[in-house]
Amino acid sequence: MASDPEHDLHAGRDGLQWVVSAYLLASGTLMLGVGRIGDLFGRRRLLVAGLVVFGRSSSARTLAPTLSVLVGARVAQGVGAALIMPVGLSLLTNVHPEELRGRATNWALGIGGTATACGPFVGAALTKSVSSSAPP
Repeated sequence: MASDPEHDLHAGRDGLQWVVSAYLLASGTLMLGVGRIGDLFGRRRLLVAGLVVFGRSSSARTLAPTLSVLVGARVAQGVGAALIMPVGLSLLTNVHPEELRGRATNWALGIGGTATACGPFVGAALTKSVSSSAPP
């Protein structure tokens, strides 16, 4: 299990940048089209598929033996996120009465934005705290 990708995977700064960029490129590129796919094939089905893809790719990312596998898993996480976000918001608006939809959407987007902004920093802090206390 890679606790310090730069050291454990022999990755330089350029390689580590791809770990972040792969997720953002995959999720940002696919998100727009997924809303339409959800309309065609069912939002709930796509939400469940996205959760499965994201969960499995998170496990693969955690156990990645090489930088290539880590970047590939991050791409898969981005695909899962692209499946989850649009259909999740759509389902959220469907379950709330009209007068509460705006508030529910604002909360969901606020929490999602905060998690997106804070996630890398919290993840790095957790990784550092675990890897510094682990035996060599």
